[in-house]
Amino acid sequence: MTARDGIFYVLSIGLLLQVFRDGHATISEALLFLGLYVAYLVVLYLWPRFMPEPLPEEEVVTDVLEQEIGIEETKTGVYYQVTQFISRGLGLLTGDPHKSYGRAFIVAIIIIVGISYLLVESSVLLAGAIGVPSILVALTILAAGSSAPDMIASALVAREGRGDMAISNAIGSNIFDITIGLGLPWLIVLLLRPGVVEIGNTGLWESALILLGTVVILLIFMTTGRLLSRIEGAILIGLYIAYVVWIWFSNLT
Repeated sequence: MTARDGIFYVLSIGLLLQVFRDGHATISEALLFLGLYVAYLVVLYLWPRFMPEPLPEEEVVTDVLEQEIGIEETKTGVYYQVTQFISRGLGLLTGDPHKSYGRAFIVAIIIIVGISYLLVESSVLLAGAIGVPSILVALTILAAGSSAPDMIASALVAREGRGDMAISNAIGSNIFDITIGLGLPWLIVLLLRPGVVEIGNTGLWESALILLGTVVILLIFMTTGRLLSRIEGAILIGLYIAYVVWIWFSNLT
């Protein structure tokens, strides 16, 4: 499953590099982005028919859930009270997610969109306030903030013993961000205003190559017993910190 998602991730980065090569997006490139995501969905739909995936052991999941229930019962303090208050408030909007899952999903998407909008506007104001190019804030603070829901979702499923699902969630989210998050706005703009969308490529070409390198490193780590150890996790975090330091200093000097 990781190899499958990794292949589509590499393909999406390849399309991104093609756009960055000339610094503008055309309607054909926007359609290629959307078409790649459609192909990804088709493969996801057909995958279980040809490559049935083993379900996680019920005992492992049950043990983890029992441990979490036990931990939940013993939680106290201000943090726990605040999170419980927020959970109850959101529960009034979403209802019971086990029964009204459609309503819960739509409400969750609306909340994420609202928070993302505030994050973008705050990032733009922050860039202007500290006097740095907006691309720096977009590549660091904005990127990290918008990926926080994916990180939380991956952590939750990983704690349930579904490590492959955690990795696929992270990779699948990036595939969506590249193919739909870029392809769809470009297509809308180009349909309303034929021509090309000028995006520039200052600093983006190197970032896309680094992104491609992270995929290769992740796939290499997954070949070591199909496990991600703490050391490998620390290496990935260290690489991101090094990237942030590099991108800031290279654009500020």
